[in-house]
Amino acid sequence: MLDHHLVEVWVWFSFATTIAICRFISRSIHLGGVRNLMPEDYFMIFTYALYVNLIVWVNIQASHTMTNVLGPTGTAGFTQADIDERVYGSIVTFVTEQTMILLQWCVKICFLLIYFRLTASLREQLYVKILMVYAVTGWVIVEIFFYGVWCRPFIDYFVVKDNNSPGCTTAQDHLIMSFVFNLSSDILILFIPVPILIRSKMSLQKKLLLGGVFSLGIFVMICAIMNRMYSFLNIDSIEWIYWYVREASTAIIVSNIALCYPLLRYILKRTGLATSVTTNQSSEQPTLKRKFGLAKFSGLTGLSSFSKRTEDTRTESTDNITANDHSLEIWQSRQFVVEETAATDPARHNDQDCQKERTIFGDTTGVVKVTVGTGCDKDLERGA
Repeated sequence: MLDHHLVEVWVWFSFATTIAICRFISRSIHLGGVRNLMPEDYFMIFTYALYVNLIVWVNIQASHTMTNVLGPTGTAGFTQADIDERVYGSIVTFVTEQTMILLQWCVKICFLLIYFRLTASLREQLYVKILMVYAVTGWVIVEIFFYGVWCRPFIDYFVVKDNNSPGCTTAQDHLIMSFVFNLSSDILILFIPVPILIRSKMSLQKKLLLGGVFSLGIFVMICAIMNRMYSFLNIDSIEWIYWYVREASTAIIVSNIALCYPLLRYILKRTGLATSVTTNQSSEQPTLKRKFGLAKFSGLTGLSSFSKRTEDTRTESTDNITANDHSLEIWQSRQFVVEETAATDPARHNDQDCQKERTIFGDTTGVVKVTVGTGCDKDLERGA
């Protein structure tokens, strides 16, 4: 491996590892301990393990660049040691490619799990569900063709011989298929935060900042394109493995950095730098009651359930990525019904002796009903 490539690999690895560690510390702070980590956090641990595995195999691949991709002369002049070296290089290439496939799709699932929680009770969640199905289906198709279609028999992936099938040597059919599913799903995932950011109550500056973080996914796609370009244009080069490192490292960084805010907030508080920020938050943050003008109904069952649901459905992305204005708060609407009916008293049937009777109740769906019995011969039903 060239020295500058070695340095680049370890710089990428160090930076990505630092961000990943910060994410898990941040999540532990936010959730109250490691025991409270959520499914997407455990999935990211598995994804990071794949990333470490990829870095290991990339370094091995750099030392064993010869594979079963042969030149015009084929195996002419090869010794048994040359063949063994190429067999081992082919095995390393296969393992590196398989690790990268798993890593790419695990990062997608991590993103989609976060977005699934972020879009709870929103119409965008249907889009997230559809995209989850598309991503998983794409991965299944890629793996089926990689193991059972493109190279038959499968062992020919690791055989050095003349006239070996291109599907077992350059694997261009596999590279095209995986590239199509990988890039298309990345593009679709990139558009998920757009409507949420547009409707959020963040300042324009923070919308641009958060949008910039997620738009780093564009660099991930550029790396994927460059990787395939080197694989197709120069099949004898191993430059593609370094684009794998760039793509994988950027994907790890992007999928973790947005969840590091609780750690940053903790550090700022410990150093006393967040005092003024906290003061501004306390004076500017409106309460649920003030937002809806429903302070006098705060004790009702329906609104209590609604308030709890609103609080529970807020994710760390909405709670912690933004600082001052508690952005990305998407409020749910609830229906309130007021019914006013006549309740005539046979013994006192006149307008002056109208007996007023009021009842108010709610249910767990957040619907509050008010029934008012006026004792007068009037029937009125109002709904809002």
